[in-house]
Amino acid sequence: MNSKKVLIVCDRGVLDNKAYMNSEKFSEVLRKLEKNEVELRDNYDAVFHLVTAAKGAEEFYTTANNSARTENLEEAAILDDKLISAWTGHPHLRVINNSFDFEGKMKR
Repeated sequence: MNSKKVLIVCDRGVLDNKAYMNSEKFSEVLRKLEKNEVELRDNYDAVFHLVTAAKGAEEFYTTANNSARTENLEEAAILDDKLISAWTGHPHLRVINNSFDFEGKMKR
């Protein structure tokens, strides 16, 4: 059989939503979906989290280039921690920090 491999890249995964709501609201969403966190998490083969510039590359953090981004530095750092926490436990979670410039992050 000659099958092609397909890679689908999502800018946001379903568990990212957990970082944007309180635990009660997220539990309500899970009940409505009739799913649990592990089921949702394990639908992904890998998770690559690029740490926000607000943590370690503050001089590059801006809201000017993204109208959906409204968080100040402190809020962005807190949200980033929540996002990492939401995906913690995935067997192929890779957190890519700011030890390189953006191009370096993408290569990693």
